[in-house]
Amino acid sequence: MVLRGNRTRYCELIVLPYFVYLIYPPELKDTPKMAEMAREELKSMGPMSKAEWILALDFILLLFLWTVGDLVFHIPATISAFIGLVILLLTNIMSFGKKYRGRNHRMGIRCSGLQYW
Repeated sequence: MVLRGNRTRYCELIVLPYFVYLIYPPELKDTPKMAEMAREELKSMGPMSKAEWILALDFILLLFLWTVGDLVFHIPATISAFIGLVILLLTNIMSFGKKYRGRNHRMGIRCSGLQYW
């Protein structure tokens, strides 16, 4: 049984937060107006833009590919990360043009480990 070897770890997961709560109690315990404040802030922000939807869907796709991509689709986690990067680059949500203008790209590629020479 798995529980037998990890008994102390499971006990710590249950007991330790309670002890932290007793030693260092939170300053705010009751926040009845926070839900209403959050609703008002969301209304003031307006609906999600197209770029925000693409970013959210890309994030969900990456979570899916990182968790089951290797088991089901035989896609390693590194390739999943590159898929997410390509989606963001093709949709112009992320671009390297402004950030790296006038810099040595070759040194950045070497330092990031993408090139081995």
